[in-house]
Amino acid sequence: MTPPGENHGDPVGTAQDVLVLGAGISGLVSASILLRQGAKNVVIVDEYAHVGGNHIDCRIGEYTFDIGSFIFQDDSPLLEHFPEIRPLYVPIVPTWGRLNPQGVVTKYPISIKDDLIAAGPVEWVRMIFSILFARLFCRRLTNAKDFARFWIGARLFYRSGLRNYLSRFYGLAAEKIDIEFAEKRMFWIREHATLRNLVRRLLKSPTKTAANTQLARPREGFAHLYQSSVRRLEKSGVTFLLGEEMQSLKKDGEVFVLQTASRRVALSRVVSTIPLDRIQKLCGIVADDRLKTVTLISLFFSFSGDRGFNHSILYNFSHAGSWKRE
Repeated sequence: MTPPGENHGDPVGTAQDVLVLGAGISGLVSASILLRQGAKNVVIVDEYAHVGGNHIDCRIGEYTFDIGSFIFQDDSPLLEHFPEIRPLYVPIVPTWGRLNPQGVVTKYPISIKDDLIAAGPVEWVRMIFSILFARLFCRRLTNAKDFARFWIGARLFYRSGLRNYLSRFYGLAAEKIDIEFAEKRMFWIREHATLRNLVRRLLKSPTKTAANTQLARPREGFAHLYQSSVRRLEKSGVTFLLGEEMQSLKKDGEVFVLQTASRRVALSRVVSTIPLDRIQKLCGIVADDRLKTVTLISLFFSFSGDRGFNHSILYNFSHAGSWKRE
């Protein structure tokens, strides 16, 4: 049987035909949205032989290791569109800590006790002078370094290890991270550093808000997790073409034609959820600058006995070392 949208002659397609590139989380959710919008013929193509994209697990002995996300939220778009997989997740209560440059496992992202009080009088003077200097003479904010230096001072920015963590996490020095991005991802710095907000938190009773539940994938792995989503999409008319090496994507009249190593798929619309440099290559677009990627190293370990700290997840804020999280 010829899969919907596959054509070995002249391309054909209707306005309700949609080609989704990528069978990762974004691809699955996109297909669900398209069905809600009235699409009748949705074809999902992926070069991986499995769904879930970069959510991959590998079992070695009694341990299962992950590639991709480690922790999931119960308010994610995936669970909104596929609520049937919610019971498959394992609810967890992670605790967050960090290894600071002084070799202390402490509160994430900053600790009043270990980063400020324990620093001592000499460091207090240095940090206060650093903040005053930044507020008076470094008011032009153009990057993440400027942003952090203005709100907490260059001394604490360095001493806390935040500067090193930013470089390790984003693969760029703090001065090369755009200010708008820094303001969004580092909003907590400004919230905790302004005198007005500090006073407000001291005077105002904390309000209790419903926290979303943290989840981990089931022991059976990601393939088991996404099976029910695939089955429901297939029952709704979605076709999965997995393990297909994509070679080119071209517009031919009113349709888009995807050429893979084994077939030719022609549909009227395309939704791409694959990396930008990959879709550019498929479309024959030569980018002036290649998109940069960052390799993040996570450290897994098994430990028995007293670790000396209770945090289940640590972030590496030390001045040296390649790993980002364990």
